[in-house]
Amino acid sequence: MCCKNETFSQPNLIFNPSFEQLDTCLGGGNALINIQNFGWYSYSTADIYTDCALSSFFYVPNNRLGFQYPVSGNNYAGIQTYCMFSPFCNDYKEYITGQIISTLKPGKTYCGSIYVSLVDTDRVACNDMGMAFTNSIPTGPFGQTLINIVPQITNNPATNPLTDKINWMKIKGSFIANGTEQYITIGNFKFAAQSDTIDLNFNTPFEHQSYYYLDDVSLYELKALNSKDTVVCPQTNFSQLLKAYSDYDSYLWNTGDTTKDITITQPGTYWVTASNWCGTVTDTITVSVFDTLSVQNPLGANLGLCPEQFPYNLAVLPQYQNSLFNYTWSTGSDSISTFIQNEGVYHINASYLCGSVQDTITVNLLPTPQINLGNDTSLCIGQSLMLDGGENTNYFWNTGDTKRIITVSNNGLYSVTVTNTFNCVKTEGISISFEQESANILPPDTTVFVSQLPVSIHAYSGFSNFEWSNGNTSESIDINQEGIYYLKAIDSNGCVVYDTINVSVKELSLIIPSIISQGQAFFISNLPPNSNLKIYNALGQLIYINSNYQNNFVPIIATAIYYVELNYTDNKKEQTYRGKLLVK
Repeated sequence: MCCKNETFSQPNLIFNPSFEQLDTCLGGGNALINIQNFGWYSYSTADIYTDCALSSFFYVPNNRLGFQYPVSGNNYAGIQTYCMFSPFCNDYKEYITGQIISTLKPGKTYCGSIYVSLVDTDRVACNDMGMAFTNSIPTGPFGQTLINIVPQITNNPATNPLTDKINWMKIKGSFIANGTEQYITIGNFKFAAQSDTIDLNFNTPFEHQSYYYLDDVSLYELKALNSKDTVVCPQTNFSQLLKAYSDYDSYLWNTGDTTKDITITQPGTYWVTASNWCGTVTDTITVSVFDTLSVQNPLGANLGLCPEQFPYNLAVLPQYQNSLFNYTWSTGSDSISTFIQNEGVYHINASYLCGSVQDTITVNLLPTPQINLGNDTSLCIGQSLMLDGGENTNYFWNTGDTKRIITVSNNGLYSVTVTNTFNCVKTEGISISFEQESANILPPDTTVFVSQLPVSIHAYSGFSNFEWSNGNTSESIDINQEGIYYLKAIDSNGCVVYDTINVSVKELSLIIPSIISQGQAFFISNLPPNSNLKIYNALGQLIYINSNYQNNFVPIIATAIYYVELNYTDNKKEQTYRGKLLVK
């Protein structure tokens, strides 16, 4: 037989509270495995009874253990809570664990209840039934005798003996959550010897055990108000209905009213104290009138932006963002902000609780800091350069200096970041190099023959103000003897530079080969410049002539005799050499 089902008007926090959600119809014992994906778990042989069971053992309302209709719906569960003096089930118990929809809130009072009914086949009633709330699913070996948990809600045997086999009996209670609870476990949390039992003296098949049908598990937070803090639009005749939940036996508002709902005629803070079997709770609600003036300037004052701040994210001021919605910008954006690339005038339309608002903002471009370090430059060794950060308010050089002007005297890249009176920022840099005193003014060191003296040494172009070590001040000098000659000059940057040349002089000592191989060059060692070479064949015919021979004659005929005539200058005298050349 069913019962008067006392329910709460607020949502039940137990998932699948009356075991109605099944993935398949059931065919045997320990059928809770079929609803593990629907909020319930069992590590023992707890059972589900349903009107679509494939076995009459688990049918509703008539099944293997008796006859009972569900409290609601079509299904209910069943567990054994007591067994004693039996070789088959000595102190064996079953538990089921259900899932709570959301973790409980710390410090809040919760009301829990479950309907139970003793099966027809059992002789003993066990009054120790409880509900434990935990942060995880209790685990243990299959068929364990006891889950060692202290339940938050327990049945009171003195006032609620669990002896009824016809009607459903309600176990209920309350507790204060610690904020970690996510599961509910139902069963007897005492050993059989410590359990409160009643022998019903019925001649039944199972004399020393207790098995109960379970249905309609519920869990609710103890709270009184069915209304939240409310903001209303301005109105001529203010009127607002405040509602409490209908689950309480008595109500007391701070207005003096004792009804479930009251109508208020002015804004303010209101509270109600409500009581029922679960406890007494006081809830507060604030009703306020929306201040339409508070949303009239959502963009704030006009803006001045520095060039480096673009693109800029122009947004509704934070204090307005919770009040406005449905944005339309003149840029086309429909979000709480819009990116702008340039200065200009921008508009926004937005909605709020009691209407809409329009606003305009002008964005001005602020001046860029004025700074000019000049072009990259080169300086002479020993010189220095003053770098000026311009008329600004703050300076930060990459040297670590924070003053306007710094003096540099070393190679490097120098940069400064400046801030002007508008807090705009600019960075500029300059590369400075210092020339070396030693420069490439003169040709490389050279060696000449005595016959070539005097030799003329010329400085390279691009220099001026020459001072030679011999006192000469012209661009070139004539050298009559060997030695190291030193030149000081001014380069194109006005820097003083220096260079030297080492001139060596040697006597002429020709080495003229008389025999060479085919394909080998006729090489004359110490050959002075502008030497005239003539070569004749054995018939006296001239076959080669070069007025400035460079050791590049290569005979192509083997086993031949040639006649060589070499005219050259030695110590300013014209000399002639005549001889034979054999090619092997």
